[in-house]
Amino acid sequence: MLKGYFLPKELQDSFDTIIREVSGFEIEYLKLKEGDAEKISKFLKEERRKALSEVGISEKTMRAADKLAELWSNSNYTKRKIALEVLPELTGYPSKMIEVLSFSTLIKVRGNYLKVLKSPSVGKEVFKKFTEILGLNVRIKGYGSFFEKIKFAKSLSSLPEVELILHICPGNIPGLVESYVMLLSLLLNAAAIIKPPTRQPVFAALFAESLSEVDGDLANLVAVVNWSRGDVIENEFYSHIDVVNVVGGEEAVRSVKEKVEEFRQKGRDIRGCYHGAKFGIEIVAKEYALPEVAELVAFDIIGYEQEMCSSPREVRVEEGGKLSPREFAEKIAEAMNWLSRIFPQSEKYRAKAKPMILKLIAEGEASDKIEVFVVNKGQGAVAYDEEKVRIFEPIYSYRVIKVKPVKNILDVSKIIKPYKEFMQTAGVAVPEARIIELAEALAQSGIVNIRVAGSVPMPEPGESWDGKLPGLEFLFDSNIQWVTIASKNLDESIKQNIEFLAELKKLNFSSSN
Repeated sequence: MLKGYFLPKELQDSFDTIIREVSGFEIEYLKLKEGDAEKISKFLKEERRKALSEVGISEKTMRAADKLAELWSNSNYTKRKIALEVLPELTGYPSKMIEVLSFSTLIKVRGNYLKVLKSPSVGKEVFKKFTEILGLNVRIKGYGSFFEKIKFAKSLSSLPEVELILHICPGNIPGLVESYVMLLSLLLNAAAIIKPPTRQPVFAALFAESLSEVDGDLANLVAVVNWSRGDVIENEFYSHIDVVNVVGGEEAVRSVKEKVEEFRQKGRDIRGCYHGAKFGIEIVAKEYALPEVAELVAFDIIGYEQEMCSSPREVRVEEGGKLSPREFAEKIAEAMNWLSRIFPQSEKYRAKAKPMILKLIAEGEASDKIEVFVVNKGQGAVAYDEEKVRIFEPIYSYRVIKVKPVKNILDVSKIIKPYKEFMQTAGVAVPEARIIELAEALAQSGIVNIRVAGSVPMPEPGESWDGKLPGLEFLFDSNIQWVTIASKNLDESIKQNIEFLAELKKLNFSSSN
C-alpha cells in the first residue's frame, strides 16, 4: 500500500490512519484529530533542539543531499521505480517525462549547491553586473534601491533563527518542490512540515523515507502531513510554525495569505512566502532561427504540459534568420510530432487542449495572417500569428501555443511589460554576445529567470525563486529583485542542449522500429 504521509520513527505508531482511493491507488493517510498537529510540531522542534546541540544539521544535510542524488540516479532504486509507476497515473504526465524532467532536476541538488546557498558570496559587484556563482552554472544580478541594498547586507550579517517551516506544495511538477524545500529547510537548521498536493500525495513521503535511509537523524526533523484547508488541524500547525511557504495557484496563495494575516492579528509572528502562478515566454534570436533550435523550443512547450510557472505561453522569433518566423513555427510543430511519441499526451490533457486547438483553428479560418499546425493525434497545436504581434497572449497551454515574429529581440520586453507582475521565466536561444543586453531589458518587465532553450522545464541550481534568493526569503524581508541567467555561456549551453535532444530523438527512432 502507498503512503501519503511520513513521520519520524518515534511518532509512527502514535496516530490513526485512513485509506483513501486516489486515481485507482489505495493511499494511506494520517487521520489527525485535535491536538495531533501540536504533538507533531513540538516533537519536531525538540528533535531540532537536540540535533543542534549534538551535530551540525546543515553539514549533515549537504552530505545527505549527495547520497539522495545517488539513490535517485539509480534506475533500480525501489522508490524511484514506485514513483515512476504511480506518478503518471496521479498526474497525467507520462513516465518518461517524469524521469527526464523531474528526476534529472532532483539529482542536481547536491551538497556543493547547498553549500553555496548556505553561505552566498554576494559582493558589491552582484548589484552592478551579472556575476558568476562559483561552482554553479548560473550568473546573477540584484536590482534595488541603495537603501534596499544596505538593508539586505545588514540582514545577511545577522540571520534570525527559524525552528519550523511549513511548505505547501503544488501538484504540477511532481517531486521537485517537495524534495527541494525539504533539504532547504534542513540546510537552514529548521525542521520541516511538508503538505503534499492532493493531486499526488505520494512523492513527498517517498523522498522523506529516502532521507531516513541515508540519515535517520535528519529524517526526525521532517513530517509529511495532509489535511483539509481551513480545518482545526491547520490552525494548530499555524500556531507552532515560524514560516509558511506556499507554492501553487492563486487560490492556494490567497488562502495562505489570509491565514497568515489572521494569525498575525492575534500576535503570532509568522513569515509568509508566496509563490503563485506565473508566465513564461520563449525568445529566439535570428542567429538561432534553426531547425534544431525549433526542437529545443518544442521540448520546452511539451514539458509538464506548460503547467510550470516557467513554461512558455508564447514564442517570439526574431526576423532575419535562416528560418523565417513562420517556418520556425512549422518546425516546432514537426518536432512536437516526434516528441509526442516519446512523451505521449494523456487523455486528460488532450481533453484540456482540445478547446484551445479549436479556438486556434477558428482564428486561422477567420484570418489569412494566422496559420495553424496541428500536432499528430491532436496532441497540441502551433499557430503562427502575424496579426496580434504587438500583444502577449498567455492564454494557451497543454501543448498549444502561438509563435509570433519580432523585429528585434529587445522589443519583447515592451510587449510583455503589461504582464510584469505575472512574468517569471524567459527561455532563450540567443548568442552569448547579446544575452546581457536582453537580460537587462527583460528584468525591467518582470523576468527573473533566464533559461536556455531546451532546458526551461529543468531549473538550474542557483537560480532565483520568483526573484528571491532560495532559503533567505524564509529568514528576512527584502525587496531586492534577483535575476539569474542559467548558463555561463549561452552558445555552449545551446550546443549541449541540441546534443541532449539528439540523444532523446534516438528513443523515438528505436520505438518506431
